[in-house]
Amino acid sequence: MEYGPLLLKNLENYEYRANIMWAATTALNGMTNYGRKNGDWGVHDIGHNISYLYDTPHGATLSIAYPAWLKLFENRIPEKIIELGENLFGVKTTKETISHFESFFKSLNCPLRLSETGIEYNKKIILKTMELNKVSGFTHKISVEDYNKIVEFIE
Repeated sequence: MEYGPLLLKNLENYEYRANIMWAATTALNGMTNYGRKNGDWGVHDIGHNISYLYDTPHGATLSIAYPAWLKLFENRIPEKIIELGENLFGVKTTKETISHFESFFKSLNCPLRLSETGIEYNKKIILKTMELNKVSGFTHKISVEDYNKIVEFIE
């Protein structure tokens, strides 16, 4: 989160690029999971389904899926979302956490909604694909009934 905005302002900066790659490498090889049983991966599940359907880069689908996931779980796990917001942004509410994430993604020129991508999406196809693929997280389960809410949040 620290180096993304800096890198966008100075694409030739080797230090910023190296730090982005180091952060990505540690996340992808599981180093950020030490001391934990597993990650949730629900956001990734949502993102992969959008990427699959519309040939969209994974990073773009994650910037769309993550705020939607936070909104879906805002009243289910508020203490965890608040803890995240406090640690990353120094904020004290779920709404502020979600808002700060959206602002951060916007600062990186990432889409927050499918409508911002130019994709001609079909809500029924997204819902059917999510149902067929049983989109969910490991820790925080996403139900079939939740799919409609997710799609509303990502439209």
